[in-house]
Amino acid sequence: MISRLEKKWNLFNDLNLVSGMLPEVAKVVYWSKTKTGNIVDIFVKHSARWPNKECIIMGDESLTFKQVDEVSNRMAHWLLEQGVKPKDVVAMVLENSPEFIYTWLAINKLGAVAAFINTNLQNQALAHCLRICNCVMVIYHSSLASAVTKVAPDVVNNGVQPRLFSFADGTGPSDVNREILKSYSPQPTPPELKAQVCIDDPAVLIYTSGTTGMPKAAVVSHGRHYLGGSVFATAYHVKNTDRIYCCLPLYHSSAAVIVMGMSFRTGATVILAKKFSASTFWDDCRRHNATAFQYIGELCRYLLNQPPKDNDKKHNVRLAIGNGLRPDIWMAFRERFGIKEIGEFYASTEGNTTLFNWNHGPDGAGAVGHAGPLMRLLMTLRLVKLDIETEEPLRTPDGFCVKAGFDEPGELIGEIIPGDPRRDFKGYHGDKKATEKKVMRNVFKQGDMWFRTGDVLRMDENGYYYFMDRLGDTFRWKGENVSTTEVQEAILTYPGVKEANVYGVPIPGQDGKAGMGSLVVDDSFDIKGLAAYLGKTLPKYAIPIFLRIQESITVTATFKHLKTTLRQEGYNPNVVKEPLFYQPQALNLPVADSNGYAPFGKSEFEKLIAGSTKAKL
Repeated sequence: MISRLEKKWNLFNDLNLVSGMLPEVAKVVYWSKTKTGNIVDIFVKHSARWPNKECIIMGDESLTFKQVDEVSNRMAHWLLEQGVKPKDVVAMVLENSPEFIYTWLAINKLGAVAAFINTNLQNQALAHCLRICNCVMVIYHSSLASAVTKVAPDVVNNGVQPRLFSFADGTGPSDVNREILKSYSPQPTPPELKAQVCIDDPAVLIYTSGTTGMPKAAVVSHGRHYLGGSVFATAYHVKNTDRIYCCLPLYHSSAAVIVMGMSFRTGATVILAKKFSASTFWDDCRRHNATAFQYIGELCRYLLNQPPKDNDKKHNVRLAIGNGLRPDIWMAFRERFGIKEIGEFYASTEGNTTLFNWNHGPDGAGAVGHAGPLMRLLMTLRLVKLDIETEEPLRTPDGFCVKAGFDEPGELIGEIIPGDPRRDFKGYHGDKKATEKKVMRNVFKQGDMWFRTGDVLRMDENGYYYFMDRLGDTFRWKGENVSTTEVQEAILTYPGVKEANVYGVPIPGQDGKAGMGSLVVDDSFDIKGLAAYLGKTLPKYAIPIFLRIQESITVTATFKHLKTTLRQEGYNPNVVKEPLFYQPQALNLPVADSNGYAPFGKSEFEKLIAGSTKAKL
């Protein structure tokens, strides 16, 4: 009886979150009112409690909290000598490393703002990111020198080119390195520098992934960073004794805000890897005695695709925290690797909407969040019904939005309350147009403001939230809405499919878009049976008409599938050199012995473009 009630009401988790969150929110509100507080003061204060505890481990190197504090002071003195002032923006093009952490802290110790740049960017995209942050300086690893110096002449901020400084990583000459820093004082920089910023001011700029266009620089305030670490540590019971393995890029909010935020707040040790490696992941966890790790996107699928080993469960990891663990592999991942706790969440770098699912078993597997009546009463999150054609919320005759009911899809929105550290929206640095585009007004009453996530979710009657699709990914075909996420999950259950990316493509003379799937498969994949298999789980209109077989699927640095290029290339065999297939019956192009997928070549493409086919259900 108690377990059934807990499943339905979720009181334990609700009370845990509320009791842990309210004191932290109260602190941030106080700092906001008194114009005080910043993550540097928080880090220094907490570091003094455990000075000799390991803060960062990477490979054979280990730095205590005291050592990180002192080397960041040295770095701050060096930056001060280079002319960095409070409120300046310093761009960091640094790979995962201890110097990433102490350079970031050093910048904040001067009251300046750190802009985290994706180290994979080059040419126009890199120049764009350096330009929109209005940085006065760029610090980059020596190995990235060619990419940075190539675009430097094209970056002019406020009429001045930012100064460039390379940080030694063993690959070439540098302007600063650890030996140079030893000549600078380990004592704090003048306190009046960081006193010029408070909890509401920007601490870092973290860029959006750029999956739908050029990246935007989201503003992360000192208060948002502090609350991020505090709330996630509370939600998933992260303690001082935990050791968190992080192979995600530090320039992304998942690592910088969540992992490092939890460490700054609790004293948990962070084990850094330069990048994700499916083959060495568990060996790293064992070597460093990790008790938790962070995942994102398809990372868990890549681990599950590795050949099974006898020691798959021989580790001390109790908790996996992240977002993007798909329902089709959730239980298989947990059971194979013996993960007791999965901390799936929903959040965005710039948004004011966060959901948590602290999962221990089959109940709620696949959900991105769980909120009982108590949390739903306190949360200012809502799901609103959408017109998929226009991607705008449906409005009643009086002009207000319509809340989605249980199991009804709707866009997740969060109420914007300026000055409230949990509910404010700081927007995008230097981009008022993009900021305003994310704000929806007069939603449930005149004058209210809500943040648009652009994500479609549904909530069941037990309070579990499930991700449905990203606006722009859902498409209409034959008058029906098609969820790319639903189709992708169905395809991934078919034998031999290792990865799948689903999107809509136009067909001449047809309304809407037809479904297309880009697949990575192994030798056991049999395309002949796929259409019939999907017909058992998907409505006919949702079964992809086109397929593309790839060696690998292009993803972002945080393992999100990229779709823009795939949509542009579509099913054109003059552009796509990989195998293409289609459903002849769906296009009125029947071929012998094909009730499923058949090869799609130039002759079929020419007929389609000429309009000699007519797609049918």
